[in-house]
Amino acid sequence: MQVKVSDKVKIQAGQFLRECRKAKGYTQVEVARHFKVSQQMINNWEAGRQIPSVDYLTKVAVLYGVNQKKYIGFFCDILKENFVKGIKKNKRYHSKLKK
Repeated sequence: MQVKVSDKVKIQAGQFLRECRKAKGYTQVEVARHFKVSQQMINNWEAGRQIPSVDYLTKVAVLYGVNQKKYIGFFCDILKENFVKGIKKNKRYHSKLKK
């Protein structure tokens, strides 16, 4: 099942990634070279256009020296919040259909 991620969540995630990268003093180009991806991919993550895969999230946490549990937890929290909102919205929609 694919969970639709809101733009707000993507932007929050992107800001978090940007802050972590800048705190370590890396450029987007350096991070892209490290992971053998395009600089555009890193830019898309930080601009909130895409969310990195779990595989990349763990690799980025290691590169940035961030506690993986805290780092992944951040993404889980914002995704969970978005998912719960979606469930509530879906329940309201279905309750209207039953009437």
